[in-house]
Parts: sequence; structure tokens; C-alpha cells
Amino acid sequence: MSLATDSFRTPQAVGSKTFTAPPLNGSLALHQLYDFHASHSPDHPLYVFATPQGDVKTMTWADVQRGIHRASIFASKFMPGVQGNHKAPPTVAILANTDMITFQCFLLGLIRSGIQPFPISIRNSAVGVANMFVQTTAAHLFVSADEAMQGVSKGALKEIDTELSKNGANKEKRQVKILAMPTFEDLFPEDDSNASFELLPPTERPDLDSPALILHSSASYSHLAEGFGERDLHGEIMAVHALPLFRRCLWVFPHVLGSQPPIGLTPDRQLASAIATGATLMFGIPHFLDAWSTEPKSVEFLQGLNGVVFGGAPLSKSVGDFLQSKNVPLWHIYGGTEMGVITTCMPKRSIQYGWEYIFFSPHINPAFVAQHQEPESGKSEDIYELVIKPCATHTPSVTNMTHDGQAAYATSDLLIPHPHVEGLYKIHGRTDDQIMLSSGEKVRFPAAFRHPSAKLGLYHVDKTNPGPMEHIITRSPLVTNALMFGRGRFQNGVIIEPATPFDPTEDGGRRLAEFRNDIWPYIEQANAFAPTHSRIFKEMIIITKPSKPFEYTPKGNPRRHVSVALYNEEIDQVYAAVEAQADSGPSPPANWNLEDSLEYVRTLVARVLKNSVRDEDDLFEFGCDSLQATWIRNSIIHAFRQTSTPTDGVGSSFVFEYPSVALLGQEITRIAQSRDKSTVRLNRRGAYDDLTSLVIYELEYCVYVFLFRPHCAHSETDAQDVVQIRLRDCDVLTDRQPTVNLWHFDLIRGNRAFECSNAENAQAK
Repeated sequence: MSLATDSFRTPQAVGSKTFTAPPLNGSLALHQLYDFHASHSPDHPLYVFATPQGDVKTMTWADVQRGIHRASIFASKFMPGVQGNHKAPPTVAILANTDMITFQCFLLGLIRSGIQPFPISIRNSAVGVANMFVQTTAAHLFVSADEAMQGVSKGALKEIDTELSKNGANKEKRQVKILAMPTFEDLFPEDDSNASFELLPPTERPDLDSPALILHSSASYSHLAEGFGERDLHGEIMAVHALPLFRRCLWVFPHVLGSQPPIGLTPDRQLASAIATGATLMFGIPHFLDAWSTEPKSVEFLQGLNGVVFGGAPLSKSVGDFLQSKNVPLWHIYGGTEMGVITTCMPKRSIQYGWEYIFFSPHINPAFVAQHQEPESGKSEDIYELVIKPCATHTPSVTNMTHDGQAAYATSDLLIPHPHVEGLYKIHGRTDDQIMLSSGEKVRFPAAFRHPSAKLGLYHVDKTNPGPMEHIITRSPLVTNALMFGRGRFQNGVIIEPATPFDPTEDGGRRLAEFRNDIWPYIEQANAFAPTHSRIFKEMIIITKPSKPFEYTPKGNPRRHVSVALYNEEIDQVYAAVEAQADSGPSPPANWNLEDSLEYVRTLVARVLKNSVRDEDDLFEFGCDSLQATWIRNSIIHAFRQTSTPTDGVGSSFVFEYPSVALLGQEITRIAQSRDKSTVRLNRRGAYDDLTSLVIYELEYCVYVFLFRPHCAHSETDAQDVVQIRLRDCDVLTDRQPTVNLWHFDLIRGNRAFECSNAENAQAK
């Protein structure tokens, strides 16, 4: 970090008795910083975590240093023939579903030993892992002990052999050895202490231009240290459970440890851990913020934090406005793989202008390229694409254009300036076709390319994300073109223009169903090569109508944003249909006994998982993600409603709470056989003093949405239907015995306008 940043860098840990700031002149490499802190700030806390037993434990810099050194020893023990070399480091791949502390310490231990780690996302299929693996010289693969990762690694090795055979390569020269990933206990034994462990000798400073790490996902380690804010964060505890490993740095981190593989993260679990560890700051992905906004107790906790940081995906305006109205301190940050965090990441100034707006950090050199677009709202707005140019204090890791005669990086992000405050912007959208889901995930395609700045290669994901998947789909002779959609939603879908146009509504939708089945093999090919969060479900396929064909550019390419916008209504309808799960799941059993319930769940799970699972297997270890968990849950709710079975207890985290076929079958049977609907929901939630407080909160949310989202007031959907859906989602209204009666009220007529929603009991008040 350049000394030129001194003028705007906020001093940290001012007055701290346990922390000494390291030199920021680039004299220390990343792994050397940990040795520095262990020597100069040994008792300063780095991690705090809750155990399954309810204890809260803290790890200091000295504790973590010993774990990193043990990781170096562990790697050397299992790779005796591999000699580390910081100038030309050998490459070692990692495919492990383990806790963040273990993973991070192992990466640093490898780097410290002069080995170049290649961490591979556990969300990739065997085909995807093999495709990336053959791009490197790695001969060793560390794999966690869980059955799912073992299966993927073995499948990847078979794919690698197949690929090498196709290319005529000598397989004997490319033998890949699978090794056991260390566990938390391996790096941090119970008897851990300074006296019982001898640290490794100091390492020489490596050439900072030599490769340190091979990447394939959204990670830019060259920018890890760059993040400029307006607050001293000393003493803050930041809950970063929802962040991927590579985006976590600088703060004391709360986590939950103790299970192997790690338990799946849910909004409830992150909140519970944050409360247990005394978090003062929270990073929440937009999907989690959406879930927390519906729970009064969750909102109350968020109100007491010093900041709730979000970014990486669009946050619903209604959710952001609602949380802001409740005085939740929302901090919007913005950055990217190619340039790091480039806004004021812990802001003060922008807060007063609303949660949507951001100031850019003074350490970057932004430029703004005007866009010529028709305004969607009918009013003129200035829209600019953000371009990042190098300067004395910041250089993007990738350049893709020339701006004013200087190499620069065009972000493809569109911004709108504040109408009155100079330098203040809000995000408008994207110029390219990258799809950002509300979970924070981007729809990716695991095709790697060699980065020119690294001698052995820095690998990174191709960011023309939907393009390759669309290309696979358009290989079908039945398809002319395909455009994926899903920005700001929780899963993506695709609009397909058939080679022979037809009306998808004709014949009662039978021809549509046949067409989906006919092209499904190509969809499966795209899904097989994509990470799990990018998969397309059959229900998310929309067929163009002859009356609304795609619009094309002079070059013959579909105009993405314009063509997708033509089908906004159909897109809303398909998301609503998936939400309701109309006829999309398997037929429910005649009786919800345990045997039939298990068979139903087996069929349901088989529809969404690529891997076959046993009844006792953890679904999330075998590739199930939050999108598929939502599909399973919605299918169960739909099946319950088809059989007039109470849906009480099937909450948003239902599959996370019961993550196997056996557990789901047992819980479904228990719920179906329980008919005492008056107590199930309230007893299970345990979060409300009485039903009235919950109803008031939900109605308040609905009123706020109607007041501040004008399009809702003009919607064809009746207001009572909206409120009923909202109350049904939180199980205040049930299928067979509504707990709450809804009344119509005309604001213009005042108190005389109450009208009972039940026509039989209508009575003027």
C-alpha cells in the first residue's frame, strides 16, 4: 500500500494496548504479516467463534500463527518430494468443504512453504473441476474427508484421464495424488500452547511479482489490503459468515465451529452466531437481509448494531427502504474482482443520503462514460458506465479498454449520480449480461483463462457468464436463441426463441411441456458444466411468443436487455408459479405415513440433485444449495396444500434444519399427523410474545410497501390478496382455519368505512 494514501487513510487501533500496526510499505508479504502480528500483537483477538455446546472462544494472532506453521508442517509431511520455491512455486490444488479458519490457515501455510495453492470451489461438478485442473501443473489434490468431496475428486480424476487421452497426452507423466485435507483439530489441538510447539524459522521475503495463488472464482488477492473507510474499527466484531473466504480480512471474525463438514448457513444461524459472539458489525447478503426484514426480533437486533454492511448483489428497494425506516444502519459497499473494494467501505458521509448511495474511495481514479439509453421511467436520467484507471495509489488487476490514452478497466456497471450531491452515486444495472442473484452469487461458467501478469498463470472465471450456457442450449436444432435472466432474483431462468415459432399457451400448455422435454438434454448439458447456483430448472424456461420475437442488432445478435424486458410479465409469472410450485413437484402420497413420506422426499430430492444420495446423507454435502433447498421446501408446501395438510412448521430454513431424506421424511410425517394448528407455529417460532405483535408487524410492512412502492398501488392484485399472501408466508393465516379476519378499510371515508371481509358477517362500523 503506497504511503501516498496517508492523507486519507483513517488511523486504526488508535490507543490500543494489544495491537501494533504493521508496516504498510510492502516490505512484508501476506504470510509474513501473520508472523509480524504474532510477534508484536500476540494477545490481540483475531477470531471469535461459538461452539455447538454454546461456548464462545477467542483466537489470538499468536494462536493463528501456530496453526499456519502446523499447516506448513502438515503439507511437507504428506508431500515429501515437493520442494517449495517462492520464485517458481509448485502448484497444489485444494477441494475441501471445511471451516474458514482451517481453510485460511492451510492456504497461508502452503504459501509460507513456497507452494502455490489452487483452491477449487466445492460447488463445481467433477467436469468443472477437471476442466480447471488440467489448466495447471498441479500433481497433488488435498480433499476433505466428506463423501461428497471424495466423490467429486474421484470423478474429476476420471475426467482428467479422459481429457488427456483425447489430447494424446502421456497420463503417466500427469499422475494426480489425492491427499487428506487437515482438520481444525490437526492445526489447533486441544493442548495447543506456546510452550508445546516450536515455530518454524522466518522466511525470506518473496518476489511480490511472482505467483502466490491460482484462482478460479471471484477473488483478487492483490487487493485484499485495500479498503479505505472513515471509521476506526478497533474493537469491532464483524459477523462475516455470509462472505466467501477471500473477502474476509481486517476484522475480528465470529464463526461457528465444531461440525465437519460445516453446517449450512441460514439467516437464522448467522443471526444466532452474531448474537452469541457479541458482533457489533454484520455483513449480510441481500437474500439474508430480506429474510431478517420479516422478523421483528431480527430487525430489533440489526437496529442495535454499529453497521450492517451489504453488497455483491442487488438489494430489493422495498427491503432497503423498510430497514432504513426502522433505523437499521445500512452500509452499502461496492467493489469487484478486478479492482477490490473501491467505495468508502465503512462510510459516514453517504449514510445521510440513503442506503442506495455510495461515495468512491479517494485512493482510486474513476472515470464515467455516458450511456445512450432510453430511460425506463419515461424521465431523463444521466446513466454512466464506471471505468477504473490506474493511479499512484491503485491499479486494477485487469485492463480491457483504453480511456483517454490510458489502459483502464471498464466495469460494465451502470451508475446514476445523485441529483444534488457531487460524487455520490447509486448502482443502476449492468451493460453486459452478467446475472447477479439475490443470494450474492453471480451466474458463472467455469472456463478459466491464463492471466498475463503471472509467470505460471493466474486463473480467473470468464465473466461473460451466461454466454457459454446459452451457447450450449442453442446447439439444439429446435432453438434459435436463448437469453438467461435472473438479476436480483433468487434463481435464474432462460427465455428461448424456438426455431419454429408457436404459441406456448396453445393446447393448454401441452406443446410447451413437450418442447421443454425435447430441449431438456441441452439444458442438462449446460447445467452439468455450470456451478450449482447457476442451474436452470425446467419450470424456469420461458418460450417466446410469435407476437413478441427477440429484437436483434445489425450484427444479428439479440438485444439482451430490450428482449428480456419484453418478457418482464412472463418472468414475474414464472417466478410466482415456481413459488407456488403449481404441478411442478411429484404427486403427494395418499397418506403421510413415514414410509410414504420418505418415498415422496426421495423422488423430490432426485429431481434436483445431480448425485444420488442415501436417506441418511446430508443433502448439502452432495451439492444441494440454497436454490434447490427452496425448490424442495416449496414443493413440500404445495403437496401439503394439495392434501389439505397444515403447512405450519415448514419455514424458510426447513431443508437446512432437516438436511437429509430421513430427517425431512420424519418431520413431514410429524407435521402432517399434528392437527393442533392453534399452537404449532407459535410454539415453534418462540420469537413473539403474542400473535398480535406478529400481525401488527406484518401489516405494517404491507402498508409501507403500498405507500412507498407506487406500482403496487396500481397493481391488479387486490390489496387483501397481498396481505393474505404475506400473512400466509409467516403462517399467521393457515389453510383450513384462518387465525386472523381481514377487514376492508377506505382511507377516504374514515372510520365509517370498515367492512368485514367475510360477506356473511359484513357490518358497517
